[in-house]
Amino acid sequence: MAVPAKPPAVSQYEASADEGGWHDEAGCLLLAAGAIGVAYGMTPDIPAGYLAGALTPLAIVTWPAGARRGRERRRLREQAVAYVRALAAARAAGARVPELSPVLRKLLTEETERAAE
Repeated sequence: MAVPAKPPAVSQYEASADEGGWHDEAGCLLLAAGAIGVAYGMTPDIPAGYLAGALTPLAIVTWPAGARRGRERRRLREQAVAYVRALAAARAAGARVPELSPVLRKLLTEETERAAE
């Protein structure tokens, strides 16, 4: 069995697998901060709280960006899983496969454990 070539999507997954997914949390916090600020702005003592409402558009931009990034990361992960499975099958057939990166080794371990369940 031939060893499959590493698709570009797998390299992208390896490069981005350790990046934090802060967009969802930041979007939620910005939205909450904007809402709290506007609520304070409604009080007679702190009319400047309305300025916090300016955080809402930033939250609306940040949150969907995180959702898009998450969908892209899941798509890349699926391709990386397919590649790791193909490498495992090639190794089982006796082919010499390249050493996996730490990210792909972790993915292989997760998939092996999931298959064992």
